[in-house]
Amino acid sequence: MLTNPFQGRLMSSRDRVAVPLQASRPLSRDDQADLMAAVQGVGRDIIEFALETGMRQSEILNLSWDQLRHTAVTFTPASQKEV
Repeated sequence: MLTNPFQGRLMSSRDRVAVPLQASRPLSRDDQADLMAAVQGVGRDIIEFALETGMRQSEILNLSWDQLRHTAVTFTPASQKEV
């Protein structure tokens, strides 16, 4: 079984409040390349999957084997993202 590469890397509630929210924007190709260059191992696969699907971290981590069919992922988000 793989370990969760994000475990222990989440912000605490206190720190989350201290970080000002910024307007979200799509990652540029340069941003994506920089992100992939900074990550190693299975983290690269998770980041690449997130970039390709647009899924949130929690959505990826909550995937289960019954949602995977060969190379396809069957997934319906519980709530739609606001764009």
